[in-house]
Amino acid sequence: MLGYMSAANAKVFQNCFSAVQFLIGEYAVEVYSYSETEGWFHSGNGKSRVYKEDNVIFENLQVTKENVFIHFQNTMVVNSETNNYKLMSLDLVEGRIDTYLGSENKGVLTFLNGENTKGLDKPKYLFKLIYKELSSSTVSLIIGCSKDDGKTWLPFVKNLYNRIAS
Repeated sequence: MLGYMSAANAKVFQNCFSAVQFLIGEYAVEVYSYSETEGWFHSGNGKSRVYKEDNVIFENLQVTKENVFIHFQNTMVVNSETNNYKLMSLDLVEGRIDTYLGSENKGVLTFLNGENTKGLDKPKYLFKLIYKELSSSTVSLIIGCSKDDGKTWLPFVKNLYNRIAS
């Protein structure tokens, strides 16, 4: 047997995920892009399925944004000792992988890429992902972009996840 998790550890993981349980569900997704002249404007639609399996949260996200098909498989885990989250985002169309470190504070889940690149070239752009439950049926994901190693952040994309009744 390669690994074993005691029931006590499973309970610790369950408690860590309780703060982000609002993410679980099936959604219709409205995509908004940002322009300095227009502000936020509707730029696409799609769907998302977020589910928990064992001690991992998965998201399958498919959207069409500005006539471009985007398909991500996101995987989120939590470090039960530090309560920090990690997110691996696999772009299934472009074949790219990005990793993010994150934390939860008062129901807001924030991730940042580029934090775990010691010894590697830092990404050209940094992205900040901010998940927030707006209501029992709506979750927002706001993505910010930095071109100066995180000194300044610009709005990039906003996804509104509207829960599909089951």
